[in-house]
Amino acid sequence: MEKLTFINFILISELGNSNPVLRGVAFQQLLGLAQRDKSPYSLVAPDISRVALHIASNCVKQPLLLSEFCRFISYSPSSFLAQTLLEYLPALVARCAGDELSAIARITETTVAALIIEKPAEVLERVFMLDGDAGTEKALGFVLNYLPAGTLSSQRGLGIPTLVKSKLISLLGRLVIQLGDENPVVQEQVSP
Repeated sequence: MEKLTFINFILISELGNSNPVLRGVAFQQLLGLAQRDKSPYSLVAPDISRVALHIASNCVKQPLLLSEFCRFISYSPSSFLAQTLLEYLPALVARCAGDELSAIARITETTVAALIIEKPAEVLERVFMLDGDAGTEKALGFVLNYLPAGTLSSQRGLGIPTLVKSKLISLLGRLVIQLGDENPVVQEQVSP
């Protein structure tokens, strides 16, 4: 199964290729592999987290990737992006990927602020778990830059403290789980 997900990922990556021949071959190969499963989505479902992050991360540089992948799984781009929001949103915010987030907001007919407000605990967990204070500060500043622009006038006071308070229990639970993780990589990441 691991080899199949690796092959699928490579083929999916080629769906964004500017060469129509390579793109077509990748699409046909994916269709052939999908015949073994019940549907194309079933083929990619085990690796959807990585696929969604890859597609969202490249939606500006390779716009064909999103449209071709969605054509393959028979989803609209907005539906796919909305359903996989948790798979890519925290990582894109942590990377301060404004262009990608703006493109996703445009496709899903919302704002970057609305995307962040929809999943504040998950986004802030990722931001607070970044290596070093500089990365965390940069990502928090990135979040603050988007919040006033996309929120309603009645919510002008929306900021990091408000986001933290809105999902305090969930955020604390997520951070405690990260701090107690037995994975040595995560332990090193969270230790002072």
